[in-house]
Amino acid sequence: MGGMDHGHGEDFRTKVWSMTGGPHCRPKHWKRNTAIAMVGVFLVCIPLAMKSAELEATASSSGSSNSFTTLVQEFRRQGILISAAV
Repeated sequence: MGGMDHGHGEDFRTKVWSMTGGPHCRPKHWKRNTAIAMVGVFLVCIPLAMKSAELEATASSSGSSNSFTTLVQEFRRQGILISAAV
């Protein structure tokens, strides 16, 4: 039944694709790729955290009771946030 020779006796795991790479997963240059990804994350997160701290200091120094509103207004003033027409 089945009509074709399916090559019984071979290890099927060598032909199965999986996201983790299968039973013989050892990607080439994985340490270098991981280091590059980590540097990229830090290059994005550090300036973002610095800007967040700067905006928080600006919002808290204005004396406003609603810091979220102040933050949104600051974003709009700087052109970071654009009002959506509803």
